[in-house]
Amino acid sequence: MTVMMMTSPGNNLPVALALTEDRALGDRLSVALAGLAEVQRVRPGDPALVETLHAVRPDLVMVDGDAEDEVVTELVAASRRAQPTAAIVVLGDETESGLLLAAMRAGAQDVLPRSAAEPTLRRGLRDRLQRTLRSGGPERRAECMALIGGHTGDPVHEIALALAVRVAEEGGRKPLLVELSSRAADAPLSLGAECAYGVVEAMTDVDRLDAALLEGAVTRHAATGLAVLPLLDPRDAARLDAGDLRSLVAALAAVYDPVIINLGGEPVPLMLTALAPQVRSWCLVATQTITSSRGAARSLRLLGDADVVVKERVVLAVAEHDSRVMLTPIAICGALGLASVVSLPDNRVAFRNALNRGRLLIRALGPRSFTDSLDLLSARLLGTADAAAAPGWRRALSRIGIGP
Repeated sequence: MTVMMMTSPGNNLPVALALTEDRALGDRLSVALAGLAEVQRVRPGDPALVETLHAVRPDLVMVDGDAEDEVVTELVAASRRAQPTAAIVVLGDETESGLLLAAMRAGAQDVLPRSAAEPTLRRGLRDRLQRTLRSGGPERRAECMALIGGHTGDPVHEIALALAVRVAEEGGRKPLLVELSSRAADAPLSLGAECAYGVVEAMTDVDRLDAALLEGAVTRHAATGLAVLPLLDPRDAARLDAGDLRSLVAALAAVYDPVIINLGGEPVPLMLTALAPQVRSWCLVATQTITSSRGAARSLRLLGDADVVVKERVVLAVAEHDSRVMLTPIAICGALGLASVVSLPDNRVAFRNALNRGRLLIRALGPRSFTDSLDLLSARLLGTADAAAAPGWRRALSRIGIGP
């Protein structure tokens, strides 16, 4: 990945990416955006361009229009797929109607004259950048979390479903459950809903995904409003393209918050590698068995191979917890080298009865300790645990025997 810094980073400025081979143009853009954005230049032919877009996460992408129309439109489309919330501007000849139309269709918001002086470029780029930031662009990216297990017997599907429903119940957010596990097709059924639009279909539409399309196509849980996007045929999991998956999650995160991804009991390494740059926090689901713990250790190694700092970004959720089992959550957490653990009391009977009725509401399940544990898990994954640790929370935590 080759990124050339055109300005000195600092002051938490927005990031602008210039896709051009022309150093002189890059210098002019740097002058035009001085004090407004940190400008970085990337060669359009760089084979790692898509990875760069995901890593840098620019607020503004400037595409050099001094190339064939097909090349320009492909650069615009690739930028839009990788960063759906970024502003994209093509620098070309405004009189070329073909370029203008093709660029707009590919996802550009504007075309500015390539030969314009710095003050003209500054006005046009500043206006586009500020409009993007005001409208909730990359500065307001959604939280993205993923759940995994280490063994096919781990109840990852149930915990992902319960967690997503609980976040939706609490209100104030617009959660989406993305089901990529071997049990993905079970999610709509568990919520008493029909589903005809899934992950593969959304990937096909990724270049035009917006709130209106998703609102009309994605299945919702009637009782809570939780949106669910499953892999309708689990056999497609092994055939998913890493770049397409990243583009899809980026598009979904522009509409939903949080995006909760269930990767199942035996996650596919390709998916871990693809999602690692976008997932803020990981939930590792295990039970109080040696088999589950061994599988959890294997999953942690896969996350480490995907460059995830596991001690900082992984929360252990010990499901079906029973205090009579001598292998304690604290012992499992310590053996795995993790720093955060939440115990989820055994609630299988009430949970399965609710699923069978197609009316899953966590607040209606007993005991209260299960809901308290889910709330704590949600807070840990969303990074709100410290803010939530008010006296009421301390009392709730003491009921389930866990400190904050």
